[in-house]
Amino acid sequence: MFWFRSFLRLFLSCLFVLMMSGMAHASLTTIGTAVSVYGDYNMIWQQDEDSGQSYIWFDYTFEKSDITTMLMNVNSLPMMLNFFDGYNVTYYVNNWHLPYSSNEDFNTPNQLHQLIVQNPDYKDYFVNITDETYWTPDQYELNPLYAYDVNTTTELQIEGTFDEIMQMQYNGIVVMEAIVSAVPVPGTFMLLGTGLLSLAGLKRKKHFNKV
Repeated sequence: MFWFRSFLRLFLSCLFVLMMSGMAHASLTTIGTAVSVYGDYNMIWQQDEDSGQSYIWFDYTFEKSDITTMLMNVNSLPMMLNFFDGYNVTYYVNNWHLPYSSNEDFNTPNQLHQLIVQNPDYKDYFVNITDETYWTPDQYELNPLYAYDVNTTTELQIEGTFDEIMQMQYNGIVVMEAIVSAVPVPGTFMLLGTGLLSLAGLKRKKHFNKV
């Protein structure tokens, strides 16, 4: 029975490691780098706590510009994405966009505001987000004459008339929706296999000693 109890303990321990290695370690995780015309920058995976949606952020701040110029910069953003081992990622090619709200309602935080509010430590992951106002841009669904953007210093959504905001110059950051899952690394399976083989050898040795 000793070998059986040892086997059970090791099996449960390895199973726990496998389960943990297949889970996200935090709501924010650096999962790779993206090569662009602006340089190589990290990609940050965000698991939204409210919706359960996965987002990938490109940790680069576009310089201040009007919204027309900003959209041109975003739309002409060729990239090569390099994901770290241990992650499966499904996404649409060239799906980077400015952060927005799902229903264009001021009472519903847009993606950038959700990132800041849900993750007070976001600057530990994002080294290139500055304390400025960022383009969203979102219009009110009920009143399209008004729109809002996000200020990372005050962590507030800034509202104003649509015409006023369209005349402003703000920074930009891009995000895209994706399906991300962490997968067990090969070393975990090797650990499990080695432990099982060791226990099998221990059982065999005990059997021979009895003989």
